[in-house]
Amino acid sequence: AVTKAGGTLAHGMKGTVDWQVTRRLASGSIPAAALTLLALAWFAPGGVGGATSLIKVSLGVALLLTAVAIICRKHIQDFALRHSKGQENPRRTAILTVITGAVLGVLVSISSVGAGALGVSALFFLYPRLPTLRIVGSDISGSLSGGGSLRKAIGIA
Repeated sequence: AVTKAGGTLAHGMKGTVDWQVTRRLASGSIPAAALTLLALAWFAPGGVGGATSLIKVSLGVALLLTAVAIICRKHIQDFALRHSKGQENPRRTAILTVITGAVLGVLVSISSVGAGALGVSALFFLYPRLPTLRIVGSDISGSLSGGGSLRKAIGIA
């Protein structure tokens, strides 16, 4: 969390954080992470520790998706640019960003892995005209609100 806070501060001071994107990610990831942790506490004996098989599967999925996202990042961005034709739908993009935050919140709450590369790849797809530095800065600042930080805050990291 210290590294993420430092990254957020550095990007924020350089003006490379799109705070609107960060708010959208956080508005999805915070409730999703909280609900995921509550569901684990309710349904899994022993909370996160009792959900070992779920954590293993989600970790595997998160790692595979992360690898695909890293390998295909440029293709994802090119695809998004070709298909948007300069006519992005701001409402749809906002909704999809909140949903992306929610998915990342769930994944990170369960596995503590995958938000970085997956988040950046999703943001490349959703905001193909946003400069890479702003996407990275927005993703880092959005990751402060994710499930891993929430897990640490409530003492189950």
